[in-house]
Amino acid sequence: MNFKKATFLSGFFVFKKFLQIAIQIPNSIFIFLLFFSN
Repeated sequence: MNFKKATFLSGFFVFKKFLQIAIQIPNSIFIFLLFFSN
Protein backbone atom coordinates (compact mmCIF):
# COMPACT_ATOMS: atom_id res chain seq x y z
CA MET A 1 0.00 0.00 0.00
CA ASN A 2 2.75 2.42 0.95
CA PHE A 3 4.75 1.55 -2.17
CA LYS A 4 1.69 2.10 -4.34
CA LYS A 5 1.15 5.50 -2.77
CA ALA A 6 4.78 6.51 -3.36
CA THR A 7 4.59 5.39 -6.98
CA PHE A 8 1.38 7.35 -7.46
CA LEU A 9 2.92 10.48 -5.92
CA SER A 10 6.06 10.32 -8.07
CA GLY A 11 3.95 9.77 -11.17
CA PHE A 12 1.77 12.70 -10.16
CA PHE A 13 4.79 15.01 -9.82
CA VAL A 14 6.14 13.92 -13.22
CA PHE A 15 2.68 14.57 -14.68
CA LYS A 16 2.57 18.04 -13.10
CA LYS A 17 6.01 18.84 -14.48
CA PHE A 18 4.89 17.65 -17.93
CA LEU A 19 1.77 19.82 -17.69
CA GLN A 20 3.83 22.89 -16.82
CA ILE A 21 6.04 22.32 -19.88
CA ALA A 22 3.02 21.63 -22.10
CA ILE A 23 1.43 24.89 -20.94
CA GLN A 24 4.62 26.91 -21.35
CA ILE A 25 5.28 25.88 -24.97
CA PRO A 26 1.99 27.19 -26.48
CA ASN A 27 2.29 30.34 -24.38
CA SER A 28 5.76 31.09 -25.74
CA ILE A 29 4.59 30.40 -29.30
CA PHE A 30 1.60 32.72 -28.75
CA ILE A 31 3.84 35.50 -27.39
CA PHE A 32 6.24 34.93 -30.29
CA LEU A 33 3.41 35.30 -32.81
CA LEU A 34 2.05 38.40 -31.07
CA PHE A 35 5.49 39.96 -31.06
CA PHE A 36 6.05 39.42 -34.79
CA SER A 37 2.54 40.26 -35.98
CA ASN A 38 2.90 43.90 -34.93
